[in-house]
Amino acid sequence: SDAQSLNIGAAKVLQGTSTSYDMYAVVTNPNDDWFATFTYRFTAGSITTKEQDGFAMPGERAYVMTLGVKAESRPGTPTITVENIVWHHVDRHVAPDIADWLDRHNGFNISEPTYTTDIDFGAKSFGRTTFTVTNITPYSYWEPRYTVVLERAGAVVGITQATLTTFDSGEARNVEVRWYGDIPVTATATVLPAINYFDPDVYMPPRGTPGEDIRDSLTR
Repeated sequence: SDAQSLNIGAAKVLQGTSTSYDMYAVVTNPNDDWFATFTYRFTAGSITTKEQDGFAMPGERAYVMTLGVKAESRPGTPTITVENIVWHHVDRHVAPDIADWLDRHNGFNISEPTYTTDIDFGAKSFGRTTFTVTNITPYSYWEPRYTVVLERAGAVVGITQATLTTFDSGEARNVEVRWYGDIPVTATATVLPAINYFDPDVYMPPRGTPGEDIRDSLTR
């Protein structure tokens, strides 16, 4: 059967720094055996962000964002345009059980992220989120990205992404992100992997040890 349409949430704007803003929206893929790739951009008043690539894995509630949008004053409510949607049916030869396949590739142990406020040398306050991510998958990733969402009383007050370089299977990494702009005194951070597991280019080749080279099965 055909894929059901993406559910595209309302676009929002957040203050990122004193002179820049972050725009984001939630894109939900209701299908369990299709994933989507697409392009998106945000528009707010006279501002139109550059087109970026996005994706949504089967069943994923994905955050798409454009960070660091320069503006002299806070932009009005943005809209998001999602175009060039391509649906990819998951090959059952690659992933006979899609949920299990995704769980195996998405196996990151992420410690409880902390949120604290601090003051820099210029006496400006900023927020800090730290967490540890451990790659318990059998796969090594070139540049995995993690979305970090900051919430206060159930409302998103900050969003960013952290990109790691060459993340080996079995490796643990400490990550710190900083928040500027409207910094709440208390907040809760959530960390979500943002990786297209069906893209063979995200995987590093096994390093001289027998292992499953996911790139072979994905490009067959």
